[in-house]
Amino acid sequence: MLHPYDQDPPQGWLGNANQRSIPKGYGLQLSNSWYYPERAERLAQLAGNGKHDSRSLIAMQYDQTTLFAAKLKAMFEAPGMAQPLKQAIDALPAEQKARAREAYTRLMAFDGRLSPQSADAAVYELFLQQSARQIFLDELGPE
Repeated sequence: MLHPYDQDPPQGWLGNANQRSIPKGYGLQLSNSWYYPERAERLAQLAGNGKHDSRSLIAMQYDQTTLFAAKLKAMFEAPGMAQPLKQAIDALPAEQKARAREAYTRLMAFDGRLSPQSADAAVYELFLQQSARQIFLDELGPE
């Protein structure tokens, strides 16, 4: 299959959220920027709610929910992560510890809605940006 396609999918709808649309082992390198499937998973949640009209399709376009937040929170609460994370926060100097606890509390309270008015959403997005920066800083150098 040189040109990936889908025809009469079993779920009854076609949608793309920049997710992997080809099977693993496809044979040709098209991209690798689609690794995370959460946008497509959210699309499947919304599209799987029965028949749609123009209003529901517009609502899908404006949806601001991220499913990755729930996965991140589950990782933070996992047995091998929760205790070391708590210990790392507790080991910080007092002022940093207070800010880290507040950030952690906000991350854990975040409901996944990326609303512009949500302080929890702002902390979540900042966490993602800073995590990526810290992960690659030693390889790529400072800005």
